[in-house]
Amino acid sequence: MTLFVKRSLIAVALAVPIAAVWCGFSVLDHVDDAYAQWGAADMVIHYMEDHGGEWPRNWDSLAPYFAVNNGRVSGWTYAMFQSRVFIDFDADAVALRKLSSDSHAVPFDVIHATSIFGAQFDGGPNEMLHRWFRGETQSDQIATPPIPAISAGTKTSGVELLRDLSTRKTWAVGSVKAHIAVPELRARVLSPTGEYVDVHAWRHNDFDTPMMRIDGGDLLYALTESEFETLRAVAESQALNSRADR
Repeated sequence: MTLFVKRSLIAVALAVPIAAVWCGFSVLDHVDDAYAQWGAADMVIHYMEDHGGEWPRNWDSLAPYFAVNNGRVSGWTYAMFQSRVFIDFDADAVALRKLSSDSHAVPFDVIHATSIFGAQFDGGPNEMLHRWFRGETQSDQIATPPIPAISAGTKTSGVELLRDLSTRKTWAVGSVKAHIAVPELRARVLSPTGEYVDVHAWRHNDFDTPMMRIDGGDLLYALTESEFETLRAVAESQALNSRADR
């Protein structure tokens, strides 16, 4: 084996784990974008409730609301939050309310991630505002985080994850040893019927294939590695934000 080949193999061996770690952080990073957008909509709604329906003028107006729970994102400074979320401070709340009352679909885009790769939960921050303007929800009714309809990074949605169950390899609960090695995950995802379901996923010592169980059902379904890693990112992000809300 030539020196060049040896050096090439060493470079590849070093690059693969580094790339895997980067991808993991990238997925979690963009899931945080989803929580930040949800937090931004929450902050704007609370501001309007406290100020007679007026739209906030700038980031300074929202600073006290960010201080309540860090904008739903653990570990971010306010400066970082502002760099990752766009809010149209020139928007007119009266006009947005009129647009909302005239349309069942979301007719505006006043809050979104600054990154084109930023994920969002369910219908996103603009749907939250749309529902609030239409009087369909109050700020105290959105204390539970929306469920990820899109998981960042792989663009695999909960709907897609559950839609093809009939094509997946399955095992009956109890037919596989329950000695769990790494790791056990719990997350909530959006089902094809529009309902939220609890997904429990893990990998066994004597099985290479990751598996999931849905709402404590009687079947175990096979997962791909990418689906398992995406589910891990969602579960970890939900756990972080759950702790932040306490």
